[in-house]
Formats: sequence, structure tokens, C-alpha cells
Amino acid sequence: MIKGNDTSRFFLSSAFFIIVLIAGLIVLWCQFSRTQVDVARATTLQAVRQVDALLDEASHAADRTADNLKLPCTQAVSDDLNHQVIVQKHVRLITLIYQNNQLCSSYSDVRFADIAGREIDAYQLILKNGNHISPHDPLLVLISAYPQGRVASSLSASYIRDILDLLSTRWSLSLRIGHRALSVAGEVMQIEREQVNPVIEEFSKHYPFSVDSSFTMDLPISWFVHENWLAIVLLTLLATLAGLLAYKVLLKPKTATDELSFAIKNGKIIPFYQSVNLAKNGCLAGVEVLARWQVSPDNYISPDRFIPLAEQTGLIVPMTRRLMQTVVQDLAPVLNQLPNPFHIGINISAAHVNEKGLRQDCQKLLSSLSRIQLTLEITEREPFALTPEFRETLTDLRQLGVRIALDDFGTGYSNLEYLNELPIDFIKIDKCFVSRITLAPDSAVLVECVIDMAEKLKLEIIAEGVETKLQWDYLANKGISYLQGYYFSKPLPVSDFIAKYL
Repeated sequence: MIKGNDTSRFFLSSAFFIIVLIAGLIVLWCQFSRTQVDVARATTLQAVRQVDALLDEASHAADRTADNLKLPCTQAVSDDLNHQVIVQKHVRLITLIYQNNQLCSSYSDVRFADIAGREIDAYQLILKNGNHISPHDPLLVLISAYPQGRVASSLSASYIRDILDLLSTRWSLSLRIGHRALSVAGEVMQIEREQVNPVIEEFSKHYPFSVDSSFTMDLPISWFVHENWLAIVLLTLLATLAGLLAYKVLLKPKTATDELSFAIKNGKIIPFYQSVNLAKNGCLAGVEVLARWQVSPDNYISPDRFIPLAEQTGLIVPMTRRLMQTVVQDLAPVLNQLPNPFHIGINISAAHVNEKGLRQDCQKLLSSLSRIQLTLEITEREPFALTPEFRETLTDLRQLGVRIALDDFGTGYSNLEYLNELPIDFIKIDKCFVSRITLAPDSAVLVECVIDMAEKLKLEIIAEGVETKLQWDYLANKGISYLQGYYFSKPLPVSDFIAKYL
């Protein structure tokens, strides 16, 4: 726990909110940036593939006309070249370049002197501003080499421009061939490569060109908000929740006393129910309510670890009051399924008897759970003074219909004076005596003494810690009315108790 007043806790929880929000926004921004890079790269690759497809068409046209390099440039050859131009959707012009640099074209009057004298390998690409046929329409010329010469297949750059324009949704694309580039506007530009350092540039694996993207890491915030608005809203809610949780954690107690007080206030001290059975037939007669500290759904702290602290600090009173309220919530829905009458034993300390609110607590339980026989079991871990007020309180409770039991008789500070001076209805023989009942001779001497004393004082007995059939039979034969112990049932949460008995 971080100690501090409400103002400091507010600022600290606000800091948690801001940290979570900023950290989340940073993660979202990094993811957004990576996504944009991936989108830009994928778009650039798609442009490369589509230009490759156009050049594949030009290459196929060259392959179909390459045999004409073996023939002189006749009208028949020119007609065949023109036929291939017609057949190929995107090819505008096909020119044969013989080894002697003579030209033969699908168009009778083409000027190709700037191509004819070049030394090339398998493929060469040339980006031209245009020719005399279409001076304002740039051309992309693919020159394919064959043993007899070369074939130049010309594509209108408008097809390339359309590809670049279609894919330039956020960032403009450009086609680069050597020191020339075709922009998305269809303009041919002279560019020195060393002056250009694009973030994204994808090269064709088949032809000597690349496609560059104008992508930049200076991404607009508006794009980020538009694409991540839902995540930003959820992140804000998460950051708010983190701040609230931090505020609660800051309130988390540090000392054992504060932790116990916190657990009581937040309903973490819950009742377990151990059956009390009729000695004559073992049938369910009631329950003893035992406190458990729930630290997780399946993890509980046993009462011997926190009850002494509760008694020392005075928390035993609010804890018992909260347990009684929870018992009402647990058993009211199944009240009609319980035996009539049904005994409920609740442990109270001597300090609780001196509390003015005890009578009201008992009245609330009895009014909420009709047919219930409430027994308050006074624990003897600490000695208590037999004051007139103490006796009057117990007498008043008995008049209300509450029965009084002296718990763990013989193990604490009890003495015969308690039995003589207090209005007691039951004594509960502690399990340390019951466990002595075996087949050994004289094993039950102490138990017999307690039973004889109770009979003379006309007190009923509840025997705790019954774990064997031998103990059950012995105690039943001695006339004891009620038995309690693991032989019948261990303490159970309410859901398990209802499932077992109702």
C-alpha cells in the first residue's frame, strides 16, 4: 500500500491513467506505422507485378515476331508485325532491329536511330518522351535480344500511368528506369539516382525497372485517429479502469489489522456451514456457522489465523454482524427446505455480548429466518467478567428466543462458576475430549465426567469432533442429543451445503 491522503492517491491514480494511455497510444502508433509501411510496400509490389504483366505481353509479342529477323523487311513481314500489334492489347509498335541496324516496323515510317545502335543483354528498357506518331504520349520500349537481331516492343506509357494512378491512393508511385522516371501524372523526368533515397523501392525480378513510393514516416495524425478510433476509445476505457484499480490498490491495507478490516468491509469473511446432527439417527438438525477468509475463489484462510486478531482488535463484533447478515442471505432462499426447527449456532465473543447492538442483530436474523432456532456460542479464548450487565444481556436474549451455549467447554477459561451464574442451555464438549473415545479402557473417563455434570445441571450437550462410528455410538448411548464432526461433514460453503443436504 502507498500511503497518502486522498489528493495524493488521486494524483497517483491519474498518473497510472496517463501512463497506460500514453503507453497504449505508443503501441497503437507503432502498429499503425508498421501497417502503413506494409500497405505502401504491398501497393508498390502490386504496381511492379502489373507492370511486369504488361512487359510480359510485350515480351511474348517479341517472341512471336522474332522469326521475322531471318527474313528481309518485306510488306509481308511488316503486315505480320502489324498483326501482332493488333492482337496484343497493350503493344503499340513492334520494330525489328537487324544486325546491320536496319529497321523493319509495324509502322512504315518509324524513326528508331536512338535504339538501333545500343549494346544490350537479354532485355533493355527505354523510357521515351514519345515519337512523331504520338509526341505527347511517352513510350516504354522493351528491347529483346535474339541471335539474328533484336525486337523492340513499344507500350504506351498511359497504361503504366493508369496503373500508378490507380494504386496511388495515399502515396504517389513512380516508375524508374535508370536515370529516368515516369510520374503518376505521366511525365518523364530526368533524375540523378544519388539524389533520390526513397523509403520504399521495389525492383522487378524480371525486367530492369523499379517502382518507388513517396511514402514518408511523417504520417498524418488524422489518418491514425480515423483508422484507430475504436481502439483509442477502448484504450481510454482501459486506462480509466487502470486508474480506478490503482486507486483501489492504493487503499489496500498494509497492516494485518487493516487487511482484516478491509476484508470484513468487502465481504471477504464468509460463512462456512458444518452440520449438527441428531445423535439418535444422524439426521440433520442444524449447522454451526464458521468464518473463513476468502482470498481467491478457491483459497481460504482458516479462522485460527485471524479470529484471535479480530478479538484483540475489536473487529470480532463487525465481523460477526456481517456473518449474521450473510447467513440470512444464504439461507433465506432455501428456508422452506430446512428441517423444522433448524438450529443455527453462531460463535460470539464476550466482548460482543457487551455490545448494545447484539439484541438487534439477533432480532433481525430471527425475523428474516422464521422456524430457526438461534444459538449463540460464547467462546472461552479470553476470560470474561460475570458482571450483572453480562448476565442481564444473556437473560434478555433468552427471552427473545435465543439459546446460549458455552463453546469448547473444558479447554479455555471456563469454570463451574460460569455454569452456575450464567443462563446456559448447552455446553459443547471440545473435540480434544471426544477424540479420546477409543476401545482402550478408561479412554472416555473425562467425557463421562462432563456428561454427568451436564445431566445434574440439566444442560444439553453438543459433542464436537466426532470422527468415527465408535464415537457416535458411544455418545448416543450416553444420551447426548447432538453430534458434530468430520464423520458427518466438514465445514462447507453454502453452495456445497445446499447440494449435499437439500
